[in-house]
Amino acid sequence: MLKEELCEATACTLCASARHELLFHVPDRRFRVPGQFSVVRCTACGLVRLDRRLKGCYTHLAYPSDSYPAYQRRKDAPGLKTRLRSWVVQACFHTDYDREIFTSRLPGKGLRILDAGCAAGGALEDYRERGWETYGLEISGVAAQRAARGGHRVACGQVENACFTDRFFHLVRTRHVMEHLPNCLQGFRELRRVLRDDGLLVVEVPNFRSFWGRVFREFYWQVDAPRHIWFFSESSLRRILLASGLEPLEIRTGSTLYGVDESLRYLLRDLLPGLSKNSHAAAGINLLCKATRFASLPVNVLLDKLGLGENLIAFAAPTHANSTGSGLPLSQSLKEEGCLAGTPSMPGRLPKVAIVILNYSNAELTVSCAESFQSLAYDNAQIILVDNASPDGSGERVRTRLPQVRYLQAESNRGYSAGNNLGIRDALAAGADFILIVNNDTELIEPGCIRQMVSEMLADPTLGIVGPSVQLPDGGVQRTILRWPSLARLFRPLRRLPPEPQEDYNMPHLAEAVSGVCWLIRREVFGTVGLLDEDYFMYGEELDYCYRAMRGRWGVKYLPLPSVVHLDYATREKTRRKYIFSRRALVLFACKHLGRTKAMVLAAGLVVAGLYRALLAFLQPAKADEAGCPDFGLLRRLVLELAATVTHYAFRPVLPGEWSRGPKATL
Repeated sequence: MLKEELCEATACTLCASARHELLFHVPDRRFRVPGQFSVVRCTACGLVRLDRRLKGCYTHLAYPSDSYPAYQRRKDAPGLKTRLRSWVVQACFHTDYDREIFTSRLPGKGLRILDAGCAAGGALEDYRERGWETYGLEISGVAAQRAARGGHRVACGQVENACFTDRFFHLVRTRHVMEHLPNCLQGFRELRRVLRDDGLLVVEVPNFRSFWGRVFREFYWQVDAPRHIWFFSESSLRRILLASGLEPLEIRTGSTLYGVDESLRYLLRDLLPGLSKNSHAAAGINLLCKATRFASLPVNVLLDKLGLGENLIAFAAPTHANSTGSGLPLSQSLKEEGCLAGTPSMPGRLPKVAIVILNYSNAELTVSCAESFQSLAYDNAQIILVDNASPDGSGERVRTRLPQVRYLQAESNRGYSAGNNLGIRDALAAGADFILIVNNDTELIEPGCIRQMVSEMLADPTLGIVGPSVQLPDGGVQRTILRWPSLARLFRPLRRLPPEPQEDYNMPHLAEAVSGVCWLIRREVFGTVGLLDEDYFMYGEELDYCYRAMRGRWGVKYLPLPSVVHLDYATREKTRRKYIFSRRALVLFACKHLGRTKAMVLAAGLVVAGLYRALLAFLQPAKADEAGCPDFGLLRRLVLELAATVTHYAFRPVLPGEWSRGPKATL
């Protein structure tokens, strides 16, 4: 392991948690810094990092100025081999984003670019030839001098302490830099500070969750310890951008020609150390690696299409601060009214909470739910019951038995999201500060939970959605911390990486999404991202809404507060209905937010998984009943539903920003 005098501990930059799990140990294979480095994953947010990094006074061991490739001056006239290699990369992969910037994203001359981590200034020369004002930032004094001799304005220093004017640059570009920083979140925030409000940030980092990263693990060439401190996936990069005040416009992957052969070379050298000492064996290894490089070229092209390439390339734009109609955050306006006192008692005017309960053909459960919430220990709460056009007349029975509760009648059943939107619109019109959406098959078990959730959101004005703990009838805790769907999670059994860390339901922490069984939403969130998306008929609406809220710079948090018991959680009919609609919701989410190719692959993967489970149900009926496997009739319904979803949503023309908002909310 590392010597103690060389290293220091690393905490998670995203959630500041020190809790982690070990993935593997890896040595420095490039410059032979002594010791082994531990690659760990934060158990709170999932960000992967080095457990211990080199201290600042010892970083020169990992970045020798005379041999580190990025610090060398680019040749003025590249040779034929270099030009041919560049042509192949540009033709096959998506890494030539500079050409895209010139032609479509930021066309024109006289614009200002900052290349953070410009090294010897190679990329800046291309921008200067097109009439841009070029600025650079480089931590290496040797490389900065070489870039300055090329005629660029280069500052020597760290990204976290950039010395440029606020909102000065039209374009900030950083390529394979953020993974090196001691605090990458602070670095992103500093880049946001110097970026104009109408500017563009382009960042490229290694993709730790790439296909080859899963195959080679500790032998993956992008696990470049101790230089790489942070190891990003698409979801963690998106969360860091949002936490830095930047909205991801697009995140795609791009590969190189060297990833597979370098990783294979590391693997062979570690597994067969004696061969590297034999000159003939070493030549054979080099020949094998070069052959693998060209053989893997079509595979890498396909992996880029699927979002599993070696590098993540993100285009992001500044986001604007969340505010109320008066221009002040809600917590600040309430504080001026004497309501926010920093204690659970909250003297003064309590924020108004509207509790929306949707009924559909189940009067007994709905009445029981509403009656339990009447014992709520919160004085400024209103219950809104919405009947979603129940065909059995249960809406009238609910209205008769609960005359004191506000009752709304939907004209037709257009799904769970549309029915709740009817109640949300009514609550916003009545001036509700927070809206609690609960299933009608729940009962309140902790009268003080609303007060605690409101206190948490008032204490943190960046929180937009809070989800409490939900209890099952048998006393267990329902899994209410959700993750956004992805191809990696669908094909999780095929990965060599360890399984994702289990969520800790005893600790409060930020989450990608929380369950819609019971969740509290701030009023301003509806003004930022709209109402629930009514394309989700049943299931998946909370995933979509939390995703849109995160893109709007609102935090989503889980609180381990006992709130409700979920009574009707696991009936067989509900399970069969959930099987169809939950998978349709995953594909619909992919169509709206992940792209057409991933949506089709996701749909195909779900069908294959369903076919396997249907065969299991046919061959082993006893085990199938226990596992809840579908029969072939249910599988046929699934295929038809997914085919219709992909056909309708993945191939229709979409206006820019059409799916980043739901139906408009009037505040």
